[in-house]
Amino acid sequence: NGSTFDFYRKKTIDPKYIQKLRVFNEHQELLLWRSSEGLKGRFRTDTGGTDVCVADAKQALFGTRAETLDGYTIIREDRGTELALPFPELIKLNDGTKRNRVFLRTRNYIDYNEAHQATYVDCRFVGFVYDGKDLE
Repeated sequence: NGSTFDFYRKKTIDPKYIQKLRVFNEHQELLLWRSSEGLKGRFRTDTGGTDVCVADAKQALFGTRAETLDGYTIIREDRGTELALPFPELIKLNDGTKRNRVFLRTRNYIDYNEAHQATYVDCRFVGFVYDGKDLE
C-alpha cells in the first residue's frame, strides 16, 4: 500500500545490523550506511531541483538459477549468492550464459571538479531490468 515495507518471508530489519540499505524506485532513493558515528543517510530524487548530467548503466546481478517462492523470485549462483527480488513472475535464467540475466539499473550523477574534469559524484539504484524490459 506504499506505507509499509514488505520483506521476503516477513523478515524484519534490526537497525543495529544495517551496514548499507537502499530503498528506491524509478524516481528516488534513500541510502543509509553505517559509520563510526552511527547511521548516516542521503535522499536523492529526480524530480524538482536543478538539472544535472546523468549516465544510466546496467549491472548484471549474480544468479544463474531462479525460482518463485512466496511471491518473490529467488535468483541463486553456485558460489552461494542468493537474491530475493520482489517479482512474483518466474524469471527464466540460462545457467552459465550471459543471456537472460537480471540487471540492476543505476543512475550515475556527473559533476565537474576544479580542473573542469567530469566525474561521478553519486550513484543511485533505479530498478531492475530483465530481457530488455524494466521489471515492475
